[in-house]
Amino acid sequence: MSRRLLRIALWSGLGVALCVTGYLIMNTTFMVYDDEGFVLISIRNYLAGLRLYDDVFSQYGPWPYVYHQIITTLGGHALLTHTLGRAITLVHWVTMALLCGAVAWRLTRSQVVALATTMLTFGLTWLMTAEPTHPGSLITVLVALLALLIVLLPGAQRPGPIYGGLGVVVALLVLTKINVGLLAAAGLGGFILHHTVWSGRWHRVAWMATAGLLALPWVLMGKQLHHDWALIFAVQFTLSAAGLLWLDAEDSTRDRLPQRAWLAVPLGGLCTLAVVCGWVLARGTTFDALIKTVLLNPLRMPARFVVGVSWLPETWALAAAGGLLVARAGWDIRRRGELAATTVWLVVAARGAVFLVFLRFIADWANYHGLFHFMADCLPLLPVFLVPLVTSPAGPARLARWGVAWLALPQILHAFPIAGSQLGWATFLCVPLLVTGWWEAGIVLRERAAAKGRRLLLAGGLLLTLACCVMLGLLGYTGWQRYIHSRPLGLPGAEGVRVEGSLRRAQRLMSLNAGIHADVLFSRQGMYSYNLWSGVPTPTGQNATHWFWLLDENQQRAIIARLSATPRSAFITCPYLDELLVKFKVPVEGPLQDFVQQHYQPLVTYGGMVFQVPRGSQAAVFGRYEALGQDGGDAEALPLLIRGNVRLQGRVAAIDLEGLNYPWDTGANLLTRQTRVFVEPIDRNGNPTGAGIPLPADAPLDGLYRLSIFSPKLPPDLPWQDYALVVRDAGGSVLSESYH
Repeated sequence: MSRRLLRIALWSGLGVALCVTGYLIMNTTFMVYDDEGFVLISIRNYLAGLRLYDDVFSQYGPWPYVYHQIITTLGGHALLTHTLGRAITLVHWVTMALLCGAVAWRLTRSQVVALATTMLTFGLTWLMTAEPTHPGSLITVLVALLALLIVLLPGAQRPGPIYGGLGVVVALLVLTKINVGLLAAAGLGGFILHHTVWSGRWHRVAWMATAGLLALPWVLMGKQLHHDWALIFAVQFTLSAAGLLWLDAEDSTRDRLPQRAWLAVPLGGLCTLAVVCGWVLARGTTFDALIKTVLLNPLRMPARFVVGVSWLPETWALAAAGGLLVARAGWDIRRRGELAATTVWLVVAARGAVFLVFLRFIADWANYHGLFHFMADCLPLLPVFLVPLVTSPAGPARLARWGVAWLALPQILHAFPIAGSQLGWATFLCVPLLVTGWWEAGIVLRERAAAKGRRLLLAGGLLLTLACCVMLGLLGYTGWQRYIHSRPLGLPGAEGVRVEGSLRRAQRLMSLNAGIHADVLFSRQGMYSYNLWSGVPTPTGQNATHWFWLLDENQQRAIIARLSATPRSAFITCPYLDELLVKFKVPVEGPLQDFVQQHYQPLVTYGGMVFQVPRGSQAAVFGRYEALGQDGGDAEALPLLIRGNVRLQGRVAAIDLEGLNYPWDTGANLLTRQTRVFVEPIDRNGNPTGAGIPLPADAPLDGLYRLSIFSPKLPPDLPWQDYALVVRDAGGSVLSESYH
């Protein structure tokens, strides 16, 4: 009983640690390209009653929309916000890591292996924080659940429900992101074909698994193989697949899956497809739009936007060394039925070397460097970790391991055609196989090296546990440092999200001016969080990220028509993102791009963001202030005039100059007897609409104002660019922020 309570406490503590770490990292991250806003606005438009695909643009299948509809309905949430979306993503992230730990435990029955797998998987997928609400987090949960069902399948007394569950999960993956679903179907189908007890001539269908696995990268990447990185990817995958097949061909004859229940897979999948598709069709989506988006449009992506995998120089050396070792192991199995002692020690040594390298670079595990290294090294070395070193646990556990391998290998192709966040999503299922391989090497040492082997196994387990704790600790420390060095965004639906530096100020400034100057707001590339924060709608429901190639001419002209018919429209751009598009050779052209260049002019530029209004607009800038000395005389002896346009709603109690960066030094309160402060009501163009109001005022303010401050105490040479002018009420709530 005490051991059981200890395990419960241990796993509960780990779950809390993962949640806290994930919260700190996720709520201090915001990517300027704003895929988060793109997904949020599409889901919100769907929840508002617009027809998915016909009225609402999406690159994803219907399941994420149905899923979030269920979540918001059951949770009683009227809207899906940044805060809620990030909370759901955090739950996905932690759940996926725990499921991978459960897979590792089923394969080894080792708590250490399960704990290490959970922490390493969590760390490897840290880029989950870059795109909250993106279907990627939901995909990882489904893939991890698929792996858990696979390890439960061998030896199951009633395999039918498990087979049915596998079909349901694969169908949900297809209806989330079709390439991932098809990769999962290929892996699961290959595993079932290869390991089922076929009667009579039906055993010949097993060859389809081999042919399908080897052909997979060449079919998927066919039109991109002229790129060196794509050709290397296809070759490396084929070599790794050949290694898996070479090892699995003979060893798998010991254990087989029952034939009688496998039909539950397509049955479960077809029923799921019917229910989910029927759900959105019943809400008005047309069948043509559904087929076009889910099946046809994904084929356009690799042709227009590609981010290749960065292969490292050691990849080929690892592939050669691992290939020779796997070839020898497979030959031993075929010739002798087991591995030769020399082969066993060579495999143990190889896994030990990988373990030492892993320890050396543990600090890089949870960053971009670690992601690229894991991708480049994992693919060629994966078969080395599948060589069966021990005969126990035999039977179901051995077959379950092959099932995870058959599923994990095709998922690596998820990194094509865009090797960004997908690097973690594509490779995380390799982690249970990696840690299980180390555990198996430790078992060999314990059995064949007596006391010294036991000490090595104990030392390895302690080092692995320590390394995982260090990795998780570094991730948590990074999140904590970012948390204390950033401030809450304070925008609707994202009040608690913390963003560092000029990006936070730019986001507040763009949202402020959008709410004042625009009845319709659009952006390049689609940064739709500004619409959600400002409350200003987009021209249509066709809100794509790279709209310049994702939307056809008719869809772009519909946006142009709405912008043209709306005198108070606005457009936000990010030159940094434009430069990236040039770097990746993505053409930004089309009727909408031409319209924007001809009809809009910059109003305010800040923090790498540009807010544009129609040409000839007399709109005034809000959220910026200027410091002006009186004309003539000694500037340092004269009162200083600080002036800016602000939007206020509340009773002003304090006006401070506050530092822009941590620790946010606060200057003297400017609302004192020594200063003269007044606000003048103005319209959107900065024209006075009423008499000036001295501050502090008895009545609360509500509207647009020009704030003017005369202060004899502040020197004119103050580094204004380092300070924000912050207006607060008596409770300390921010009424406005202005930047120099």
